[in-house]
Amino acid sequence: MTTTAEDGDGDRRDYSQYRAWYAWVLRHTRWLPPVLMWIGHYALWIMPVYIVLAITADATGRPTWATWAAGAGLVTFWGAIIIDNSYHSARLCERCMGATPLDPQAAVERWKPALKADHRNKLILLILLVNFVWVFGLGNVLVDGAHWAGIPRHHDTWAHFLQDLSTLIIIPAYWVIQRVHRDLYPWCPWCHWDDGGDEEKVPDPDPEDHGVKPVPA
Repeated sequence: MTTTAEDGDGDRRDYSQYRAWYAWVLRHTRWLPPVLMWIGHYALWIMPVYIVLAITADATGRPTWATWAAGAGLVTFWGAIIIDNSYHSARLCERCMGATPLDPQAAVERWKPALKADHRNKLILLILLVNFVWVFGLGNVLVDGAHWAGIPRHHDTWAHFLQDLSTLIIIPAYWVIQRVHRDLYPWCPWCHWDDGGDEEKVPDPDPEDHGVKPVPA
């Protein structure tokens, strides 16, 4: 005999197929999927916040408080982007569907380079790797200097901006690509939604069972 769990929120899903500890986790984390979808949907809007924090830090000579604020903004941005790519973008989002253009096929033709770029994972990884080498390698040498090479320190606004310049270019470019793909991914030729692609498989519920399986006589 199967059982269903019901609590004050009216949750009547059947957890009997899971081990007791996993059923407990599922019952107590029902809020997590919608939160992840919300974070993923609005992830790109953290980018302008990070850019403002980074520019503020560079313009003020990178005091400790501004440096930590910019670092926190960057970590938060990339954390939200990871949630977006791994969870939100793998599912059909009602908020995204509500923002689709009136003529999606025409928009797809216009934005094909951006749609294709969003699927060039190796190229994106290479660009991020080169940016990492510049910011934490050559950029640090420029700002902090290298006594062994006779390179003096340049704790000036121009040096700070130069170190962050590639990041401040890459992130908005990535924002545009992600924004375009998010609006058009149901029609994206590289997502293959028409073939079944990455679409989430959700079993059809039995009619009028309200999540409760019938008990055999």
